[in-house]
Amino acid sequence: MAPGFTLPNVRYLNHTGAKGIFVEEHMDRPTTAEVARFFDKVRVTKHCWLWEASLNGKRYGHFWHRGQNIKAHRFSYALFVRPIKPGKQILHRRECGNPSCVNPHHLYMGTHTDNMRDKKIWGDIVFGERVGVSKLSESDVRIIRKIYRDNKFNHKYIGELFNVDRTTVGRIVRGEYWRRVH
Repeated sequence: MAPGFTLPNVRYLNHTGAKGIFVEEHMDRPTTAEVARFFDKVRVTKHCWLWEASLNGKRYGHFWHRGQNIKAHRFSYALFVRPIKPGKQILHRRECGNPSCVNPHHLYMGTHTDNMRDKKIWGDIVFGERVGVSKLSESDVRIIRKIYRDNKFNHKYIGELFNVDRTTVGRIVRGEYWRRVH
């Protein structure tokens, strides 16, 4: 830690009596040195605490703690708020929305369903041709539907034209896939 640096003013709960649970289900409370090592990788700004060490492809920080790679925002939540219940996720509040933020005031515990709801509300779910592995564009989908509707070619033939499986064509023409494309 930088000389003269003090930990930001946040609630620091004593998790004793929680069967030794700290992060996840299996970790003991970190030492002062481990907490200092955590904050060596954090840049505290006016609003966010930005993780400046290892980030994954989705910009979530990772922290090596006692032989395990832990998501930094989960470590922060468990350190400053409460132990994380089994099966729960630690989510970012919308005011922040920055995956590299580890400020416990910007985090809350929720379920996978909560996470998916938030992503839908905030427009974070990627659909259609924005999905990196998508073989089709929105234009292709419109053409597939038009060809099927107008010419009555079968799913297999249309699939061969667009290099997709016949079941994919069937799901497109029935509106099960690419529902947002009209």
